[in-house]
Amino acid sequence: ARSSAAHSQIMDVKGDKMIAGDWTPHGKIAQHLKDVRIMLAEAERLGQQLPLGAVLADVLEACMRHGEGERDNCASIEEVRRRRTSASQPQRAASGPR
Repeated sequence: ARSSAAHSQIMDVKGDKMIAGDWTPHGKIAQHLKDVRIMLAEAERLGQQLPLGAVLADVLEACMRHGEGERDNCASIEEVRRRRTSASQPQRAASGPR
């Protein structure tokens, strides 16, 4: 989808890092969260809602609680994975008689 309007050059780098599980920091989760908090505070001061920013802050805060603050911000995909519902978990084959 590199020819689409949705293409992002950063995903050429971050996408591969996410797939490989390479959390070597280029931009740390802790720094990203600090920046998102600044944006949310400024938006609040201006009376502007940023609902997706609030969701991002929640994800990044959860990463911090899991000790991932020094990882690259693409490691936030791990929090997204932790939030899978049980209905969306892959079904495992039964092992032996019950």
